[in-house]
Amino acid sequence: MSAYRSDIIVLGTIVFDIFVPEVSAFPKKGSAVAMSDFPTSIGGCGVNSAIVLSQLGAKVSLIGSSGKDIFGKYILEELSKCNVDSSMLNVDEKFPTSTSILFIDKKGERSYLHSSGANKKIIINDDVLAGISSAKIFHIGGALLIPGFDGKLMSNTLKWAKKNKTLTSVDLGWDTSNKWMKKLNSSLPSIDILMLNDAELKALTKKRNLETAVNFLHTLGPKVIVIKLGKKGAFVSKDLLKVHVPAINVKAIDSTAAGDSFAAGFLFSILKGGNLIDSVKLGNTLGALAVQKYGSLSTGVIFSKVLNFAKQNYDFNGLA
Repeated sequence: MSAYRSDIIVLGTIVFDIFVPEVSAFPKKGSAVAMSDFPTSIGGCGVNSAIVLSQLGAKVSLIGSSGKDIFGKYILEELSKCNVDSSMLNVDEKFPTSTSILFIDKKGERSYLHSSGANKKIIINDDVLAGISSAKIFHIGGALLIPGFDGKLMSNTLKWAKKNKTLTSVDLGWDTSNKWMKKLNSSLPSIDILMLNDAELKALTKKRNLETAVNFLHTLGPKVIVIKLGKKGAFVSKDLLKVHVPAINVKAIDSTAAGDSFAAGFLFSILKGGNLIDSVKLGNTLGALAVQKYGSLSTGVIFSKVLNFAKQNYDFNGLA
């Protein structure tokens, strides 16, 4: 294992994204629609959050799995350029790198075709556990989107992190199998920070009122719960603190990496000792930056500029 010592270890999906922008209608059978370009980006919940964290200034390692193919090679090269440690990645010879084709409408909302590929083969071995135990924060991005990692393996990995006094964070993701609580229940007592969006909150808890659902989840373990509300901002809860922080108003062209960028901003603030409200503000700031471009924030995240953007839009006192 690499001697690289991380502030934050991110576990999550690794994906090569192909974008079909501003889709208004699909071509009829046997016909074609001319497009000016198909932007591409490295992506996946793990990659998106890890890259933003690294650009903000954190020392980051990524746990995941890619294929031994041209997409996987490209992703590894980009991670290296962004100073994300990849020594704990599995490069799989059997499965190809996961790929998504994303159709983006004129409002920036997405629908997509997805192949899980090598994401099925995330490996948790002694080297990975040693890395987790030495980090300050262990974050799982898109926990319910990782084939084969939900359930017992996720629960045991989080328990290991907690046992070794590593702060644990989980960003949920949509469960296409609709087995929400069955997959997550054993992990909840080991989660310090739980992030999810409002649709995921309702599906997980079967409760329609936001605060009722959040309070219910607190009884199952997580101390801090963050609800991502898209263009409405985010809601954070811990003990008696219940605060909604509005979003920054920007023109969105692609929401693909917004939630992962939010998670990165929130966790970077926590890493640097920020309070929960300022951490949500920094998360919202990174989310607002993310929706203004296609794909992940793989370039252009300069900490001083992010901080200035946050201060232009919020009463922001953190990370001065």
